[in-house]
Amino acid sequence: MKIRKEIIGLWHDENPILLTSDIISQLEAGDEISAGILTDYDAGDSHFSFEVSRMVDETPEQMDRRIEFEIRNDERNRVRRYEKYLKLKEEFENK
Repeated sequence: MKIRKEIIGLWHDENPILLTSDIISQLEAGDEISAGILTDYDAGDSHFSFEVSRMVDETPEQMDRRIEFEIRNDERNRVRRYEKYLKLKEEFENK
């Protein structure tokens, strides 16, 4: 399975200056580049972000962690659905 891996991730509080010489040697065909300004209007804050990511093969360790996470997440979701079912059942049986 392919997973997204961050190759370069930069966050700046001030006006950033990015030099292509800093990143060009790390780029490969198919890399995804995203850049933007994130603004928190409530705090009056903004940050510049720059990220290069690429799809890479998942290692066996990453796959094991992902599968364990999915199993735990499925169980939590099942319990949550059952609890919601019990609440709905009680609500509609009492009417």
